[in-house]
Amino acid sequence: MMSPSSTEEGLLSGRDGGGAGGGGNKEGAAAPLVPYLVIGSHRAKGNRPYMEDRHTIVEGLAPSGPGTSMSGAFMSDSTYIGIFDGHNGYDCAEIGARDLHNHLTSHHGFSQEPPMPHRDFKAQDVTSRVQADSPYYKDAKVNAFKEAYRLVDEHIIQQCDIGHARGGSTALTLFRQGNLLYSAHAGDSRAVLGRSGKAVRLTADHKPNLPRERRRIQDCGGMVELVGCWRVLIANPGEGRMLSGLAVSRSLGDVEFKRPLKLVTEEPDVSRLRLHMGDSVIVAASDGLWDVMSDQEAVDLAIRTVKVHMRTTGTGGGSSPGGKNGGPFSPGTSDLSASTGRLLRGSWRTNKLGGSPLRGGGGVLNTTVGDISGRGDLTNGIGSPWGDATPTVDAANAAAKALIDRALRDGSMDNITVVIALLHWPDANVATNPR
Repeated sequence: MMSPSSTEEGLLSGRDGGGAGGGGNKEGAAAPLVPYLVIGSHRAKGNRPYMEDRHTIVEGLAPSGPGTSMSGAFMSDSTYIGIFDGHNGYDCAEIGARDLHNHLTSHHGFSQEPPMPHRDFKAQDVTSRVQADSPYYKDAKVNAFKEAYRLVDEHIIQQCDIGHARGGSTALTLFRQGNLLYSAHAGDSRAVLGRSGKAVRLTADHKPNLPRERRRIQDCGGMVELVGCWRVLIANPGEGRMLSGLAVSRSLGDVEFKRPLKLVTEEPDVSRLRLHMGDSVIVAASDGLWDVMSDQEAVDLAIRTVKVHMRTTGTGGGSSPGGKNGGPFSPGTSDLSASTGRLLRGSWRTNKLGGSPLRGGGGVLNTTVGDISGRGDLTNGIGSPWGDATPTVDAANAAAKALIDRALRDGSMDNITVVIALLHWPDANVATNPR
């Protein structure tokens, strides 16, 4: 297993300046640049007997609570991605994929303007250093994410209690509004940003041996031991023997690790990052990818695959994202050996558990572009690998598939889901970072 690498320099420094999506600019300041996002996805069950991952992608996610209004700008510049990696069954992942974004949008904080949009925050840094002046404590979307996770977990536990669900699931959710990117996660699914060709990790894997996670578990009366990998252990007090072990310290479901002692929590870490010129790709994936691939390898392979695909197919170069299969927000693809995800305009549906009512259009595309190896020049002058060309949906799908193909060849034994978001900036060939 390779040791994952990440580059986090500048995430919290605030030296990039500039405004952010959702407002907050000083009078007379230039409006921040907002990128187009082109989404692709792929999944494979690998060597597992069945697929336990689920994912959701929604373009134009808008507030849905009482008294909220849907701003056209809010919808056109908003994107939601969710990846749910189930264990001991897919029930909990299915519920999370179906419901979490609905709880998020119905929270009153989801529609509120982000405070201090020029400042980034990472949850683990803010909470460990108790930075009282951080926008983390004032941004209502932080509470919206936490409440959405709590409500989903509560429903899952209810379903487990009556025998309609079992097991648990990690959760990774991303929400882009304008040029602000929120990440919220519980577990070890991971999101990585390609910034001027370098990998910037957006999430911290919730492993039981992390000092803050171990401390919380032990303070609650739990045990963390190395049993194959680091695990949270629960024991049968009457017999004095181990009952079960869990390889993540945060998750949805996993009732036996939450009652009578809450050793594992559903509460997500929520972070916020400003996107700016030079940011080109977001790779979000379940841990089956990261078990055998470093952050930088994933960014490099995704960028190279997109460039080669665009060059060999002659696509790209338009004024808005899209490819031969549709417009700027066409759906990504899934491995049809597994449950299929949907990318829809303001709506979502599933082919399991009945799902939510379909409130919009959508579909599924199929592309099968092979892996691209090697490195080379991944960026041009200002850090955009696309130049003045526009990346396509097919290229994003190809990148997601290439990462999974490589991971399977390198020995990953797990289910793998990869969602790729390609960033295309307006006037990328002449613009500079917002100041």
